[in-house]
Amino acid sequence: MNSLVVVKICIVLLHLLILVNLTAAIGDLGDSSCRYSGNFDSNDDVCHKDVVKIKKLPKECKSFIFDGVICNTDYEIVYRWIPEDLDNLKSLVDFEHDTHNVYLFYKHRTLEDWSNALFIGDFQLEAQKVQEFVGKYAVKGLILDGMENPVLSKKGDFYEKFTAYVTAIKTKNPNLEIGFYLSARTFIQSVNKELNSTWFDFCMINDVMDFYVIEFATFNNCTDKFLNNGVTPLGSTDPDVMTLNKFATALSQSTIAREKVYFEFLISPIPKTEETLNFKHCELSYGKFCENYDSYKGKWCGDNLDILHEKGKFAKKYSKGFIGRDIDLVDRDNKCGCDNKYITFYMLLDGYNNATNPVTCKAYN
Repeated sequence: MNSLVVVKICIVLLHLLILVNLTAAIGDLGDSSCRYSGNFDSNDDVCHKDVVKIKKLPKECKSFIFDGVICNTDYEIVYRWIPEDLDNLKSLVDFEHDTHNVYLFYKHRTLEDWSNALFIGDFQLEAQKVQEFVGKYAVKGLILDGMENPVLSKKGDFYEKFTAYVTAIKTKNPNLEIGFYLSARTFIQSVNKELNSTWFDFCMINDVMDFYVIEFATFNNCTDKFLNNGVTPLGSTDPDVMTLNKFATALSQSTIAREKVYFEFLISPIPKTEETLNFKHCELSYGKFCENYDSYKGKWCGDNLDILHEKGKFAKKYSKGFIGRDIDLVDRDNKCGCDNKYITFYMLLDGYNNATNPVTCKAYN
């Protein structure tokens, strides 16, 4: 074999190797992950800081998900809410000697900033900034957030730009997984392509995405009809209500890579829309709900035991795993009498595993 042939073979093999490295694998969040809010009241007037210490989080959280950074217009990755966000991120990464993967929500400040980053941005500079950040905070992956709005895809070369953007970050950070954050409600509405012609064509992005996270926190607004069974019902006779059964139908009709899908479910209560501004995020826990039940029972929507089990079973059937949101706000002060600060997470997990002796608690019956 002459040297020229050898060189050509080597070039072909090199190109194949590059292609394999850039082609998305399937994400490795695990079947039961936990989103950590790190949220507290700075004056300790309502929520006590660090009641749920990171070192005491459930070992069953296969990975941790954290929303604590943002990329500014200079491509600097900075804390999103408070300076302690970066300390929390470091603690999550170090949890049990790096035995749990950490995935980080990653966004630009506005949809316009996202559009600028994709269409006129410097992909190589942003990829370099990501590399520098990951070098300091060893996260396993990024979850692209804040760009679901289909306005972006009205531009004809969106998919080309988006693919180039993700590829640039992964080329500079070959061990970093890249995921995409989606709303379950919008996902259902997008099935009708005649009404939603600008929705993402998943066939165009499946190959570069390692995973998708579909959230159900905004599935239905909290109203009187959801007070006792949560905002994620399995079924309903009301055509205006979003249900898990409707979502399953939409999922079966979608071109999304279903083997890469994870579900994010609430494991804390949620207030009515008109009550949202009356509560700090750290208050939205079952501990506060149980402690103030007579006052909150007409204002907050919460899951009961059956619904939590159903959500777990649904995740087992239709996804690669679930994320419990927010693990540190379930019952941080043990007010529900369950002797477990994370009881709703374990109820969801029992449903997922079809446990023969599932955990229970009177407060959730």
